Amino acid sequence: MTKPGVVWTKRDCEQTIPQRFATIVARYPGQIAIRTRDATWTYRELDRRAQTIATALRNLRGDALEPVGLLFPQGAWQCAATLGALQARKIYVPLDQSLPPARRAEIVAEAEIKVVLTDTKQPGTVDVTKLESSEEFRLPAADCRDPAYIYFTSGTTGKPKGVVDSHRNVLHNILRYTSQLHIQATDRLSLLQAPAFSGAVSSFFAAVLNGATSLPADVRAEHPDALAEWLIAERATMLHGVPALIRSLLRPGRRFPALRVVRLEGDQATSQDVELFRQHFPADCLLANGLGATEMGLARQFIITPATAVPAGILPVGYPVPDVRVLILDENGLDAGVETVGEIAAQSEYLALGYWKNPTATAARFLVTPAGRIYRTGDRGRLRADGCLEFLGRTDSRIKIRGQFVDLAEVETAVLALPAVWEAAVVARPNQWGENEIVAFVVAPIAVAKLRAELVGQLPAVMMPTRLVAVDRLPLNENGKVDRRALQSRELPSVELTGSRAPRTECELKLAAIWAVVLGRESVAVDAPFLELGGDSLRALQILSRVRDEFRIELTPQEFFNAPTVLDQARLLANAGSL
Repeated sequence: MTKPGVVWTKRDCEQTIPQRFATIVARYPGQIAIRTRDATWTYRELDRRAQTIATALRNLRGDALEPVGLLFPQGAWQCAATLGALQARKIYVPLDQSLPPARRAEIVAEAEIKVVLTDTKQPGTVDVTKLESSEEFRLPAADCRDPAYIYFTSGTTGKPKGVVDSHRNVLHNILRYTSQLHIQATDRLSLLQAPAFSGAVSSFFAAVLNGATSLPADVRAEHPDALAEWLIAERATMLHGVPALIRSLLRPGRRFPALRVVRLEGDQATSQDVELFRQHFPADCLLANGLGATEMGLARQFIITPATAVPAGILPVGYPVPDVRVLILDENGLDAGVETVGEIAAQSEYLALGYWKNPTATAARFLVTPAGRIYRTGDRGRLRADGCLEFLGRTDSRIKIRGQFVDLAEVETAVLALPAVWEAAVVARPNQWGENEIVAFVVAPIAVAKLRAELVGQLPAVMMPTRLVAVDRLPLNENGKVDRRALQSRELPSVELTGSRAPRTECELKLAAIWAVVLGRESVAVDAPFLELGGDSLRALQILSRVRDEFRIELTPQEFFNAPTVLDQARLLANAGSL
């Protein structure tokens, strides 16, 4: 019979990860720790393999506290190597297999890695699958404040930096998840993040530091349908991933009967996700939408039960978790209070140690104040009066469109709020004139023209996407997040205009000629919507000016956008008495 879960207290965080793991191994030696398609290891077996790796590392490098590279796909040997490196008092550094060799070499050099562990024979590496087990093993002297890992950021907001964190902070982060989600030894937790994505830390350690079963899988090598069926067969009780990854596992009629928690982090989730998940997951399954980062761990969590009323659009990231205080900072770095938009910051004694050998970047993000250290996330948010945190995108998501600031996250929220839209990503791209334009990529079962019609009136003209592009799915980066860089450089399909009617009256001919000149087109169908033709508010003003000169009638921008085709505007002019 499985023993009850081990109770966590803050005192349990004042030890190293290997010390905590040793407690779990002693309590659950025969319980399944790791389960993949190819391996089933008990806690005793996982510990034996980790100890073998640790002994080999210490024979090579001694007990010195230093970085060690891990180059594995997600799976059983990655898990064993992670624990083995820590048991040898090393700092593990996951290396992304998908990176070009030259970029991996840069990380190895930057982190001053002397040994790289792998599960295959490669020049200059140690193949952990060929190591012979050792009967004698001892944990070297270590401190809970020692660094445990270095995770290099993806570089989506600049040059990648190595985030360093300690054993103590990792353990406290697992305490937060355990207390929030009531993780027990009977749970079976998915481990779907690539090893070099820091989301793997909480997925893996939340399992093996609680006596639960970890279900690692290499998402890059698995078809989503096969992966989903495997998770169902393995009776996974907790599913963790970015929203786009979880969506990819869902198909009509597919159910996950054993799931009790779906945990979302790393990207924006929406009310559409909630409706989708309620179709596929058990009625009593909890949805936990959280805010976390490599630099701070879990900072907020919004727990959604079947009875929770969910606001339309992007989901809040929720309410406080133990020992982390969230602040909203104004432009001067001061606490802005509630109901004010500003930069999200976290204050805690359990923040990451900083960036590897980068004091400038550390000082810029980790502020030392009399009240304690504060991490500036670079995300925008708003604290509601009831204490719930709303996530409003990156602080760098604001761009200028014809001299006016536009928040792309706000545009994306409006697009996602449309009932027919399953997924959406909004980016800024240069148009043919070299100016910023807004392009929205959408996954939806209806024509983009209908979506555009729904958006008109909901957004100011300057915020209206110039193009809505239908896609089967949004591209994901190596961390499973929406790859916005790929969308910014993606070749756009030629515009399929809904209009086809040629001008028939003199007024229609004159208007169509004006539109064609301003929009840079050879001709314009009188029933083609202005925005579909590539129009925007600046070109609307240019057209209005020419219409005034040609017809001696002053139309307002609101009248213009309420009459979105040449045909509509010809009727408008006729009603104004010009014809």
